[in-house]
Amino acid sequence: MGQADEGSLGHLGALWNAGVRLRCPACGRGALFEQWISARDTCAACGQALRMGNGDFTGGVYLNYGITGLLGFLLFLQLEHAGYSEGQEIAVLIAFVTLLPLVTYRHTRAVFLAMLYRAGSLHHATP
Repeated sequence: MGQADEGSLGHLGALWNAGVRLRCPACGRGALFEQWISARDTCAACGQALRMGNGDFTGGVYLNYGITGLLGFLLFLQLEHAGYSEGQEIAVLIAFVTLLPLVTYRHTRAVFLAMLYRAGSLHHATP
């Protein structure tokens, strides 16, 4: 199938878990980020390449955009149902759609990286 069969985390649920925990999709042990937004090039635990190809970063952006849009719409419906004024709704929604992508950036990128790994689009780093 793909590289996912070679790793110790073989099924999609484990890859999802590794992405959500910000861990290497191949071994589930190595950290994906050195700092807040500084991603590692390779996994310190297993050597798996973690650098995305040109243009691959947009997948995480689209994932983040979709989640923000869906949750923003659900929040709008909740605010509308609760009877907030239009001004209050706008203020809450602007804050929400501004802050949520910042908070979830690392996780959506990690989940998309796990999806790339599962598809066999990440290659093992050469020593």
